[in-house]
Amino acid sequence: MLSASPEARFVATLPPIQDLDPSQRDLSRFPIQRCSLPAILGVLSTLTSDSPVLHQRVEDALRSDPGLCLWQMTRVAIATLRASEHSCDCDRVISPTNLAKGIIDDLPSSFAATTSLEPHQHGTSSSVDTSAYWSRLDRAAQHFERLPVERWLEQAEIWFDAMGVKPPPALVSQFRQFRIDWSQSNPRSKANCTEDPVNSMTLNLARLASQQQHHRTLHECFDQSINRVRIAQAHHLAYGLSHELNNPLSVLAIEADRLRLELGTHNSLAAIQRQVHRAHGMLADLMFVASPPELQCTEFDLGVTVNHVFASASAAMDQANIDWRWLDRARINDDGTGHDEHPITIHADESLIGDAIAAVLQNAIESIQCDGRIGVRCQLANPNQVQLEIFDSGDSSDIADRRAALDPFFSGRESGRGLGLGLTRAARIVQLHDGTLDFLPGDVAGCCVRFTLPSKVDPDESGITLGPRTPQ
Repeated sequence: MLSASPEARFVATLPPIQDLDPSQRDLSRFPIQRCSLPAILGVLSTLTSDSPVLHQRVEDALRSDPGLCLWQMTRVAIATLRASEHSCDCDRVISPTNLAKGIIDDLPSSFAATTSLEPHQHGTSSSVDTSAYWSRLDRAAQHFERLPVERWLEQAEIWFDAMGVKPPPALVSQFRQFRIDWSQSNPRSKANCTEDPVNSMTLNLARLASQQQHHRTLHECFDQSINRVRIAQAHHLAYGLSHELNNPLSVLAIEADRLRLELGTHNSLAAIQRQVHRAHGMLADLMFVASPPELQCTEFDLGVTVNHVFASASAAMDQANIDWRWLDRARINDDGTGHDEHPITIHADESLIGDAIAAVLQNAIESIQCDGRIGVRCQLANPNQVQLEIFDSGDSSDIADRRAALDPFFSGRESGRGLGLGLTRAARIVQLHDGTLDFLPGDVAGCCVRFTLPSKVDPDESGITLGPRTPQ
C-alpha cells in the first residue's frame, strides 16, 4: 500500500554521474530518501574523512536507501567497465566499508560541480508525469525494504524501471557480476526512511558554522598573503629600477646644464631639464615606497595636522569650487574649523602622516574635479586605535581603481600624467606606522578613505570620549 504522499519519502537528488553516456544522462537522477540526508550532510560538513562514526553512518545509509546504494554501485560499475577496456582484472566483491569510503571521498567534489541536492520535484523533466513517477519510486522503495539487502544488485533493474530509464546492457551485466559483502558490515541500526531527518540528524550545526568561518578566514588570509608578497616584489623591483635609472638621468641633467652654459638659454634644453627633474621626482617616490626613511616620531594632535594639510590645499579646492567640513556639526565654527577640549594625540611621524593625508586629499580633489564636497571625521575607534576618515563626493565607481592604486605599478592616469604614486606613498606611510588604509563607499555617495592608526593615548587618562570628534 502506498504512503499518503509518495514523494515525501524522497528529499533530494544525487549529483550526476559524469562518466555516463550523454544518451543515458537520466540515470544520474537518483533520488535519495530522508534517512540518507543526515549521512550526506555529515559528509559535506566534515573536515576529515577518517571518522569511524561518519563511516558507520554512511554504511547505515547505504543499507537503508537503495537509491544511494545503487548510485554508488553505478559509479563503481562504470569505472570497472572503463578499467576492463585496459585488461584490468577488478575485484567483483565489494565491502560496504569501501562503498562508504568512495562516497565520503568523492561526494563533496561531486556536489561542488553540480546544483544537485536540490528539491526532489526538480529531479524529473517536465515531460514526466510527476505523480506517477514518485508513485513508481515509492513502490520500488517498499519492494526493496522487504527485499534482503544482499539481493539489491540482482534486482537493480526494478529501481531503474521505476526511474523510467533503461540502463545499458553492459551496465546491467556488471551489476549481476558484483556482490556487496554485507557480512563485513556491522550496522548499529537500520535507518527509518519515514522519520523526519531534522529530528534524527546528528549534524553539528556549530561545527558547520565553524568550518564555514574557517574557510572564509583562510580565504582572507590567503588574499592578504598574496597581496603582501606581490607588494614586496613590487618594492624590490622599484628599488632596482630607481637605482638603474637614477644614474642616466643624472648624466642627462649634467649635460643639459653644460649645454645651457655653452649655448645659452634654449627652449629645448629647458624642456629636457624639466622632464629630467620630473623623472627624478617619480624615482624619488619609487625609492620612498621601496626603501622608506626611518620614522621620526613625536606626539601631536592629528586634528591640527589635518587642518594644516587642508589649509595648504585651499587654493586648489577654491579653484575647483570644492568645499570641505568637519562632519561633527555640533563642534565646528562657521568657517569649518574644528575645536575640541580633548584633542586626539598620537605618537607618529607628523611630517609623513601629513604627506599621507595630503596624498589622499589630492586624490579626492582629482576624483571630484569640480563642484563637490569633502568631509572629515576623526575618532577613537577603540582605546588602541584612531580612525581618520576622509569622505569625498567623487565618483564612487572608481573605488576599485583607488584600491588598485596602492600597487606602485598601477596607474589609471592618462599617458603623460605621471605614475600616480600618491596613494601608494600614503599606504606605505600608514603601513610603516602599523596601520591600515581602506577604501569604502561613502555614507551617502562617493568614497571614504579610512586611516586606522595605533593610538598611544589612554582615553581614561586624557578624558577623550570614544566616537566622532572634530580636532582643532
